[in-house]
Amino acid sequence: MSFLKNNINNAKTLWDDCVNKSFIQELKTGDLKESKFINFLIQDVLYLKAHAKVYGKALFISETLEDYRVFHSVLGVIDNSDDSIQWNYINHYNLTDEYISETPAKTETQESIDFIMKIAHQDDIRKILVAILPCLLSYSYIFQKLNEDPLSKTSPYANLIHNYASQSYKESCDYWIEYTERKCANSTIQEEKELSQIFKKANELELNFWEMLSKS
Repeated sequence: MSFLKNNINNAKTLWDDCVNKSFIQELKTGDLKESKFINFLIQDVLYLKAHAKVYGKALFISETLEDYRVFHSVLGVIDNSDDSIQWNYINHYNLTDEYISETPAKTETQESIDFIMKIAHQDDIRKILVAILPCLLSYSYIFQKLNEDPLSKTSPYANLIHNYASQSYKESCDYWIEYTERKCANSTIQEEKELSQIFKKANELELNFWEMLSKS
């Protein structure tokens, strides 16, 4: 089994733990309080802003046209165009950029931000990839699980669920996985160990994020 796919398989236990968090389950059934959903939107945007900075750093140190294309495509995930489901929710609740920026990041959100920024400063595209992929891939896995339940179809958050469970998003994730595999192909055993540790830590932080949202 390839390096990254082995790490992804190991991460699925954590992703299943994410699926079982009350926030995720209530999102699926529609029982999630609006205030909790708004908190999610704000904390998620604060984290995605940090992601954008990391992508910018990755673009700066990129050496090939494919590198540029990949990180440009990942930036599309946080696009605030009219086609973005997440930004439609943000606009619906009148969550301005100023309001979001002035809202303090929760401890768990800040820990995730600090982690990916620390990785970005190491100027290694491989490390950046394995640090940001857990967020992108876990969303695909989690929301596909939710989408399998008929209850999700009647949830007021069905559009968000369907967006991350869509075939187009899965295809993007598959491409990011394949690209990362190629970028890491010539890594030494010691480098693979370090990359695996980064991937694992990023997944643990994802779980902490969903736990925080469930308790807030």
